[in-house]
Amino acid sequence: MKTNLKMFVVLVGLVLVSTSRAWAVEQAPLGEGARGRIAQLRALREENPQAFRDAIEQHKGQIKERLKRLREEDPEKFSEIAEKHRRELRGRLEALREKDPQAFGELMERRRAQIEKRAQGLKEHNPERYEEFVRKHVRKLNELEEKHPERFRSFLENHPHLRERLKQAYSDKEGPTSGGSREERIRGLRALKEENPERFERMMQNHPKVRERLKEASLKGRERLHERREGDIGRGEKIERRHDVRGGGDSRPHINHRDVKRPDHSRSPHVKDWARRDHGNRSGDVRPRQNRHAAGGRPRGNRGGAGRGRT
Repeated sequence: MKTNLKMFVVLVGLVLVSTSRAWAVEQAPLGEGARGRIAQLRALREENPQAFRDAIEQHKGQIKERLKRLREEDPEKFSEIAEKHRRELRGRLEALREKDPQAFGELMERRRAQIEKRAQGLKEHNPERYEEFVRKHVRKLNELEEKHPERFRSFLENHPHLRERLKQAYSDKEGPTSGGSREERIRGLRALKEENPERFERMMQNHPKVRERLKEASLKGRERLHERREGDIGRGEKIERRHDVRGGGDSRPHINHRDVKRPDHSRSPHVKDWARRDHGNRSGDVRPRQNRHAAGGRPRGNRGGAGRGRT
């Protein structure tokens, strides 16, 4: 029994040793090849920078093709790799920013140029993806402004070109905010909506805060208009009085109540302590209206026949 146990332990040890050696043999060429490739690229960078850049571009193209296939075959693994790459890149950028701010600024300038080149290519060849790219960029800026206002302000200070673009987006001569006052900006937005509805809708999508402010301003304007109308009806400020001289000497103030409505929307003055006009006969004359106040004081006959309507 003891002999069998010893043999079993020896066999397990041999299997483990052989497996580790096989793994080391498989990994050794890969490590040596990678180190040799890195040394070759460093030497090539010193001898021929242009060839070095071409080799790097070719390597990037191969990596993009592999990532493209991986994205189609296994999206979850692709997302994990992309997130890991973003974390590593963010860490390297933070370290470079603390260690060498000048080199960090130069790197950001090159990256900015690459992004602008990519955006221009999308704008020319694929407008739909360009609109999506712009919306994503604006959405990230809005999130940064909401979550980290101080970082957003420092970001604008470090990127004057972006600050100018945002300022231009809000103060374009042909845009919605051509004036300085609030009323002028609102008029500019209305003009933009009438002249170019597509651009107006795109602006509302890219600037949700502006859309919310417009909704609030519209609601407040409606409330103020409603309050003003209610106040005018209650105080009777809209009622105009004019001296109307009617035919036959019937002269008395006439009420123009075109702008005054009752709560039930009837066109009649609704003013407190305002006596309703009496349309009855004040002189006691029971003749028809056209027979009153005739020339010379004599009653006139109407068209229906002489003497009709006389007392």
